[in-house]
Amino acid sequence: MRPAITLYFVLFIGSLWASNGNRIEGKVLDGATHSPLAGATVFLEGPGLQAITDQLGTFRFDRLSPGSYRLTVRFLGYAVNSRELKVPESESTTLITVPLEP
Repeated sequence: MRPAITLYFVLFIGSLWASNGNRIEGKVLDGATHSPLAGATVFLEGPGLQAITDQLGTFRFDRLSPGSYRLTVRFLGYAVNSRELKVPESESTTLITVPLEP
């Protein structure tokens, strides 16, 4: 009986871990040339998360609760871009493109 309970517990926890929940994925681009900006700082207010864009200008925030968030992107030499995002109730990925103006 005990091994069955242990197995159930492990499978249950594993299924919770496998569920990614909601996600925000995006790309930060130069507003004039549309080139990706690597090294831009992306803040997600609410949970207080931060990411740095990769060489392709992409970033990602995982395991987010449904609700409204403020996303702010900063990069030296560019104007700050800030916007409100809504994360839906259902598990999903919100895709955005953030242009920064020099």
